[in-house]
Amino acid sequence: RRYASRHKVPLRRESPVPDPIRVKLSYCDYLLGWTWQDIAVNRGWSGGPSVQSSVTRYATKHDLPLVRLP
Repeated sequence: RRYASRHKVPLRRESPVPDPIRVKLSYCDYLLGWTWQDIAVNRGWSGGPSVQSSVTRYATKHDLPLVRLP
């Protein structure tokens, strides 16, 4: 970080910012009963835990429930 600020080099993020549309679709998939792993495979995530954290963050940010539909 110090090197980047001294030499005016942009910082690289450790991971890419999740696409908001993909997160929203993943949230809908979760509500419809898909497992985290199925969502990861079908939506192009690296794994189930990354989907879970992104969807949970999305639901919290937008004050949405994380309860699956019957």
